[in-house]
Amino acid sequence: SGAAPAAEAPAPEQAPAADAAEAPGRPLIQMQDIHKSYYIGKPNELEILHGISLEVWPGEFVAIVGESGSGKSTLMNIIGVLDKPTSGQYTLDGVDIHDAADNELAAIRNRKIGFVFQTYNLIGRQSALKNVELPMLYAGVPAAERTRRAKDWLGGQKQRVAIARAMGNEPALILADEPTGALDSETSRIVMDLFHEMHEKYHKTIVLITHNPSLADECQRVLTLRDGRIVGERKGSGRRAAL
Repeated sequence: SGAAPAAEAPAPEQAPAADAAEAPGRPLIQMQDIHKSYYIGKPNELEILHGISLEVWPGEFVAIVGESGSGKSTLMNIIGVLDKPTSGQYTLDGVDIHDAADNELAAIRNRKIGFVFQTYNLIGRQSALKNVELPMLYAGVPAAERTRRAKDWLGGQKQRVAIARAMGNEPALILADEPTGALDSETSRIVMDLFHEMHEKYHKTIVLITHNPSLADECQRVLTLRDGRIVGERKGSGRRAAL
């Protein structure tokens, strides 16, 4: 006689469980048929990206590899919301980039993306601590919290300053464009170890754009870009290379 109520009892608790399961089920980066052209409508119109489609999930460490002229920089600018595609759809962390206003795009770049470039783009006359704090200052993070976060990530070397600055606003995405391109092998190892630390300890989503296949192999997934198209995808080790 008490069987029916007992069978129905779990039902109210199933809906929250389903909602929780759906929360992480959305790609952080979702691109569909992305094209990018310059000089549009002119006789010398040039298309650089020819229909890029890709997904990057929260917590992934993904490499995009390609030779010079493959379209890596153009793709990086679109992923980093520094440029918009000519056509196609790009959704970053649930935001449709095509429909976003310029002020929204600036806020997305500042809060959702941490950039690490080959040249570091540091401000020479500022201290390492101030360099790390700068994007947080623009984002309105209180002074004491800026200093706490900066000290957590600051190690002293110039390359670590750039990575610490990228981490300052605790972004959803770390976008690294040839971060070891101008470095010797020992310093490159330090930089890659920092990326692994961000991924393993802080579960950051990282997209590494590189021409170096051995660095790409350390990522979980490797996409190959050639002539503006993704021509291959393979699994990487997802681990630091042995010394």
